Amino acid sequence: MVGINDLRKVATNQSILQNYQYIIKHLCFSYTQSQIVIQSILPVRYQKVANSRICHINSQLYIIARQELVNYLNIHSIFIVGCPMVIEICKWN
Repeated sequence: MVGINDLRKVATNQSILQNYQYIIKHLCFSYTQSQIVIQSILPVRYQKVANSRICHINSQLYIIARQELVNYLNIHSIFIVGCPMVIEICKWN
């Protein structure tokens, strides 16, 4: 999974999201006939990483998925209460 290690290394939200967007664009270009699914970052029990930060990044991943016309799978909500996103698979294409 992308994201968790970046969060632990205190990467900025912007750099994490830019990395995701780069990977998504690369996958879409390289695998034009494939269905790309972006999965939400799961919650953690690591005190140095706030789950509210993960929820914020997930909401941005949702937007990126929509912009790039790829699928978004939000499984984060299954594990944590308080994230405003509904458990769903979002298909944009």
